[in-house]
Amino acid sequence: MKNRILNALALSLIVLVGSFVSTANATVIIIDNDDQLVDVVGSWSSSSYSGFGFEGSDYLYGGNDSGFNHLLGPHFVKYNIGQHVAFFDGSWLVEMNWKEHSNRASNAPVEVFNADGILDFQIVDQRVADGGWYNIGTYELNADSFVLIDPSFWGADGYVIADAFRFTSVPEPSTLAILGLGLMGLSFRRLKKQA
Repeated sequence: MKNRILNALALSLIVLVGSFVSTANATVIIIDNDDQLVDVVGSWSSSSYSGFGFEGSDYLYGGNDSGFNHLLGPHFVKYNIGQHVAFFDGSWLVEMNWKEHSNRASNAPVEVFNADGILDFQIVDQRVADGGWYNIGTYELNADSFVLIDPSFWGADGYVIADAFRFTSVPEPSTLAILGLGLMGLSFRRLKKQA
């Protein structure tokens, strides 16, 4: 009897591990500022610097002497994730990158939208960074989703950097994972009763 319980426990572990391996294959989409899915409106300049901390061959910047002011008209960069060929409705981790510098804005406004409207508004300090991707958050996105860097309404106290966003799908727990956990629980319970 003990061998049957141990076999059931081993089987449940195999099912559980297999389900996590199958869900670990997340879809990753990077949309850079020069991508066709990006709309640039207003006074933005392009820099050809593409070293560490930036994606692709350039990035956009604006602010300070560009005069981000909502009275002068809109100035934003819109990343249309919902239109990407690899996109599907679901839960997505949204990340942004930039290279930190003291002349950057400490109040760069980032907004995340879907068909229901605005999901989140964040103020990002671009004077500091860890040299990688900055976590904006995880959101339920759909075909109408986009991310906006919009200093024209909110203003900025330095240069706002608009480079790239990375979108990573967040897999839902699979049925196999739930089954594996259930089998493990039953096996442990039987082992405990026999002891």
